Amino acid sequence: MLNNFYNFFQYSNNNNLSFFINLVSNSLEKIFNSIDKNNYPFIKNIELNDNILTIDLNNNKTYILNINKINKQLWLSSPFSGPKRFEYDKKTNQWLDINNYKINLYKILNNEFNNLIKQNNLISYKKLNLI
Repeated sequence: MLNNFYNFFQYSNNNNLSFFINLVSNSLEKIFNSIDKNNYPFIKNIELNDNILTIDLNNNKTYILNINKINKQLWLSSPFSGPKRFEYDKKTNQWLDINNYKINLYKILNNEFNNLIKQNNLISYKKLNLI
């Protein structure tokens, strides 16, 4: 891990874990609501249960976002960019990829969903814009 990256969640007490779980819950709800309200036709099913967000696409590909409490990370399994692990950066208020701190979770999802909109010629559909 890069020394200059400030990870807010390097503490092990219960208050920080509760805060982390709440942060993940809020982030997953934000993603769920942003995608669900747009009713994209390339999505077969979207479900959020117990801090696991599953997005099934019509092409039999699936996104999974879930919490990792031990490492205090948010994990993404994308059918397009593969697996990634994110830690929350308090300074920038972003979920940043632990292997490349220039990559943030919302930008990945925005790019991939907007590519799906373009590939499916869904010009009348609103672009995903998580911030």
